[in-house]
Parts: sequence; C-alpha cells; structure tokens
Amino acid sequence: MKAFDLGEEFHWGAASSAVQIEGAFNIDGKGFNIWDKFVQKRRKKMGNQTHYIANDFYHRFREDLLLLKLMNLDSFRFSISWSRILPKLNGPVNQLGIKFYHEVIDECLLLGIKPFVTLYHWDLPTYLEEIGGWTNREIIHHFNRFVSICIKEFGDKVEYWMPLNEPLVFTGAGYLLGVHAPGKKGFKNFLPAAYHAILANAEAGRTIKSLNSKLKVGSTFSLTPAFAASDKPKDINAGAKVNKILNHLFLDPYMGMPIPSNSIKMFERIHKYQKAEDQLSFDADFIGIQNYTQEVIKYNPFKPYIKADLVPAKKRNQPVCQMGWQIDPNSINHVFNQLKTYPNLPEVFITECGIALANENRLNQKVYDAERISYYEKVLSNVDKAMCEGMPIKGLFFWTLHDNFEWSKGYEPKFGLVEVNRTTQKRTLKRSAIWVRDFLEEKERKEDSASFLLSS
Repeated sequence: MKAFDLGEEFHWGAASSAVQIEGAFNIDGKGFNIWDKFVQKRRKKMGNQTHYIANDFYHRFREDLLLLKLMNLDSFRFSISWSRILPKLNGPVNQLGIKFYHEVIDECLLLGIKPFVTLYHWDLPTYLEEIGGWTNREIIHHFNRFVSICIKEFGDKVEYWMPLNEPLVFTGAGYLLGVHAPGKKGFKNFLPAAYHAILANAEAGRTIKSLNSKLKVGSTFSLTPAFAASDKPKDINAGAKVNKILNHLFLDPYMGMPIPSNSIKMFERIHKYQKAEDQLSFDADFIGIQNYTQEVIKYNPFKPYIKADLVPAKKRNQPVCQMGWQIDPNSINHVFNQLKTYPNLPEVFITECGIALANENRLNQKVYDAERISYYEKVLSNVDKAMCEGMPIKGLFFWTLHDNFEWSKGYEPKFGLVEVNRTTQKRTLKRSAIWVRDFLEEKERKEDSASFLLSS
C-alpha cells in the first residue's frame, strides 16, 4: 500500500445526509419534507423504494459512529433535517429534533470524531415548497431562521458549518429537469431557484459569522470537468457553455466574482431576481469540492438554449459506475486546476468523493470491493500531488459511510464503505473500510514514530 503524507492536521472522514440515512421520517415531531412526498409520486419509477427507514441512523447512530471510530476516521459530515427542527411554517422548534442532534454531536465528541454539519442537503420542508420553495425569495428569511436556531443550539460544539450542499444539483435536478424533488421543470423555475440559492448561501454565511465569529463556514460544490467532443468550433462552444453551468454558475459568485450569466443568453434573465442590496458572497473560511466524474459535450442544435448534449460514457467506451458516470479518479486534477485560477483561495476540503460499484463480491460473509480501493488510492495520489504543489487541501470525506438511499436511484447504487442489509439493518465492513482502517492506522504509527525520534 502506498503511503500518502497528507499532514498531521488533515481531516479524514465519511459524509452522509439526513434523508439518505436517518429514516424515522414521521416520528418524534418531524414534519414532512419534499422527498417524503416526491417518493410517493415516483414510487413506480423507483421500484417502490423509499427513504422512510433508510439506514435507521436515527436509532442506530451510536453503532454507526463506532464504525467510523473503528475505521480510524476522525471526522463525520452529516446534515440536519430542516423539517425535524421546524415541522410547521413559522411554528415552534421541535425539541425532540434538537435533542436528537445534540445526542449525535455529543457521541461524536465522546469518540473523538469532529462533526462537520451541512444545514441544507436537499430536504426542504413541504410547507415551504407549497409557497414556491427555492423559487420564492422568502426562502432567504426562512432559511436564516433555521440556520440561526442551529447555530445557537449547536455552535458551541460544532466548529465547521456548511450552509448548502451542491446548489447546482438541487436546483438543476429539482427545478430544471424535474428528476429530483420537488419535480419542477424549466428555466422559469430554475433561474429564480438558482439565484435564491446563491443569495441564501451568502446570507447564511454572514448569519453564522454574526452569531459566532469563531466558527468556520463554507459550502460544498459539485464540480465536474466538461470537455468538447471534438475540435469543431460548435462542439467547443457547447462544451464551454456546459462548463460554465457545471463549474462556474454557483462557484464564481461564492468566490466574489459576478454570476457568469453572459455565457448563455437565457441566463441573463437571472438578474431580474437580483436587488441592488444583494451581496452574493461572504468571507468563507473554506470551500468544499465534490467530484465524481467528467463529461464530454457535443453540439446539438435541437436542444433549446444550451444547444448541447452530454455524450454518455458508455458511448465513449469508458468504464462506468452504477450511476452511469465515467470512472475517472484523475478528473479531480481538473478541479484543482480550476481552483488555482481564483485569487485568495480559502482552505479546501474534498467533502465528497466516491464510486458506486455493482461488482462487489460476497464471500464467507465478507464484501470485496477492490475497484473502490484502487479508485481511492488513485484519488489520494492526486490529492497528495496537489498538496505538494501548494493546494491548501485540509481534508477528505469518503462518500459515503454506508450504502444508502441514493435519491431517485433508490438503493441500487452502492457508494458505501459499509454494507447495510435492507431486511435486518446489519452492518458489514467492506474490504474498502478495512483498507481505510489499516491505511490510517499505519499513517498514525509512522507519525508517532517520527514524533518520538524528533523529541529524543
């Protein structure tokens, strides 16, 4: 096994989200969120799968946090369910929801695991969607209330906070393509949702800092390199447009730059939602990047506005994971190159990184996922190289702790380090989890040896 010297202060963790693992969707005062409703509408397409039980993290979190400890991971990224804290519009705080997250955070601290909290991981309360959701500017006020409650309750225990997870995905899949909750389609929904997400992210960052200036705040962005299918001018232009959407629409304003609305004529309409007093960035302490693949783009005159199509990885004879994405552990290097173009780059965390595998093999009650281990080794090699070149990377979170509910894909895609039996909820460490455990154990041993020699 290759040794990667990523520093003593590097955070090693696993990431998750409330909808995907918690279960307990309608108990202890929790209100409904848009996914609770969406899975009913799309039940046939999703093979009658729901997240209503998921991994039952709500009742088994102590067991799961012990698995993190067993793997020698020192950090855990999870999200707080908005509707578990605020079940009704303008209603009182649900104290049972508060109690649950206090227990999770306290257990993390007891085990020496640093909690990293995401405040919005795609589970908008239904009552807010009923008044327009992210298309309604009032979302800023409601989100700030939720953020303030969480900081006042948990801010003395949790240092790292992330207002939004992947705004491109929840606005694009939920308000443009309609394949995620709430299932809306079209630019008339996407543009206001995107703008309000950009603004809400900045407002939340300022709110957190105003309540506790010692906290570290940053949001996470899905960054997917996009390349032209050929050197034809129309393909190059199509690739550039898609690249702006995937990698700049949300990140540029976060980094203090204008929204790149001039790349696609339709996007110029986003400014109709902007007011003179809006501030679209804040003094972020870090940026979370999430990369899984890369895309190849070709010109398509029949696609409205963008005039572009993705070329599926299979058609390009590339290896694919269960999500249909090209398996490419080197694509993260293109993300690093993009980050280098921004002045005053803050600290960088790889807040999600993983691969969904269908070819996991069970033998003698063990789960073998050699391809996942190989993938992570290559990713870590690229991270190591980037850090040696000066990239301020401070941590990596494996996606994900255990196989979970992968949104509209249900339980078929398996990203986890830990297998979960859907009938019994039994957890089984995959070989990749054991690899992580052994890798971090060896790393710690070497660091202890070096410290001893230096002090002798």
